[in-house]
Amino acid sequence: MSTRSFDFAAPSGRQRWTDSRATITSTPPIPELAGSRLTPTVFHERWWLDAVTGGDYREASVRSGNKVIGRLPYQYRRYAGMTECILPQLTPLLGPAIDDGDGRETVRRQIQRTVTLDLLDQIPTCSRFRQRLHGGIPDTLAFLERGFRTETEFTHLIAPAPVDQLWKNVRDTTRRVIRRAGDQGRIVDLDPGDFTRLYIANLRGRGKSYNYMWQSSIQPALRDAIDRDRGRLLGAEDATGKIVAAIFTLCDDRVTHLVLTTRSPDSHSGQISKLIWQAMKSSAEQGRTFDFGGVNTAGSAFFYANFGGLTQPRYLVHKETSVFNLLDFSRRKLLSLRGRMAALI
Repeated sequence: MSTRSFDFAAPSGRQRWTDSRATITSTPPIPELAGSRLTPTVFHERWWLDAVTGGDYREASVRSGNKVIGRLPYQYRRYAGMTECILPQLTPLLGPAIDDGDGRETVRRQIQRTVTLDLLDQIPTCSRFRQRLHGGIPDTLAFLERGFRTETEFTHLIAPAPVDQLWKNVRDTTRRVIRRAGDQGRIVDLDPGDFTRLYIANLRGRGKSYNYMWQSSIQPALRDAIDRDRGRLLGAEDATGKIVAAIFTLCDDRVTHLVLTTRSPDSHSGQISKLIWQAMKSSAEQGRTFDFGGVNTAGSAFFYANFGGLTQPRYLVHKETSVFNLLDFSRRKLLSLRGRMAALI
């Protein structure tokens, strides 16, 4: 196992817009623009989309003259005789990326709406469209106008601050849990192969035989993220030196995203907290906000709140045919049944 150790320590004008349609292409029609309005998150960057899809994704775009002012990446795939426009694996959010200029707020909002409508009009007819939108999307009115449904989800954010202040903001009980877990072993950097094996083993240890999050082909994407200094795979050792928990974080210039977590069923419950704290510290030291990646249950909301920070809304937009909903429900039931049967063998 290839690892690198870390010491663990709890610190005592207004823009004119003209309508111009663009064709849907299988590769992005614009250069990489990391940190610009056309790449509001790391998940919008071309290298990441290429890595997680093998280059097999599409993108709608809108131009004003020769300038691209809007883009909407998505993965188009066939499934059980139907078609989907969805988020690629390990890509929790996307949504329209729009350069709306520097004019008045009312003008910018109108540009956002008009460009979004144009982008949506370029999406091919499909059995399901589903995307979780990045935090820079102020509303989903354009989606509603095109017949999409909107749901409000939440994520938890930790703004960058001095490490001492971050530690002070962590709840007392969580600080104690982190200290206890820190006494049990080191935090180390993991190889993508070690991480994926641990993740799958932990799924099986909990009686689950199917991985809904990603496929085995994702390892090159993890390696690419690490090589670009955008991704980090952190593992926690127990007292014997065995890796019992791990997390995957992915960052851009502004935000560190918590993408995956995994923990052995018999390991100390504070191991994930220890890893999150390490990632939070690193994120703050680099001036980035730490994004927990989604609050799905009351339990996760309580857990994340223990680290300080604030819960923020995020939109999910989707549209499905009734036939797709029926077949997808049947497929999930079948996978669940297979998982329970595999756990009994």
